[in-house]
Amino acid sequence: MKDKLNKKQRWIWLIPIAIVLTFINECKAQDNISVGLYQDARLLFLGDDHGNNPGTIDAKLDILLQGLQLSGYYFEIRVQGEYADLQGGKYHSLLICPNWVFNEQFYNFEISGGALVGLLWRWNQSYATYGASGDISYKLSNKLKISALGQLIKRGDLSDRWNTKGLNPNFYVGIKYNLK
Repeated sequence: MKDKLNKKQRWIWLIPIAIVLTFINECKAQDNISVGLYQDARLLFLGDDHGNNPGTIDAKLDILLQGLQLSGYYFEIRVQGEYADLQGGKYHSLLICPNWVFNEQFYNFEISGGALVGLLWRWNQSYATYGASGDISYKLSNKLKISALGQLIKRGDLSDRWNTKGLNPNFYVGIKYNLK
């Protein structure tokens, strides 16, 4: 039965691929591509109550495909990969986040928000996930921004081990670099 379950879970890879292909037409007209690198702020500074000390690695890499600038905003597709070296087991995730970015309302600030969907892996199991994502960035230059990223994510890996219900909050700090 376990082998059938693993085969059944393999189709879940099609979800992020389908989302990327759905939005590829929008991305062809992209205005910019950015790369972001984030670290979970709590694990960096405080640790947590599951045995992870301050300085625990929880890195998130973002590839941001930005659409054309409209009047005060643009749309973007974020593809995020995350790796965390946690006490309870290594954590990996792959997320797709379509976002709406407001970038002309506040001087040098960008505010974005949107949904997310993807997969996470932990303890030799994969879990489908969903949630919401929000980001506040400050432009240091035309190419470089500092950023605070907040996400609410359904964490099936936590539900299995610690009976956690609902969406779990995560807060990251990092930088974004425009490639164009």
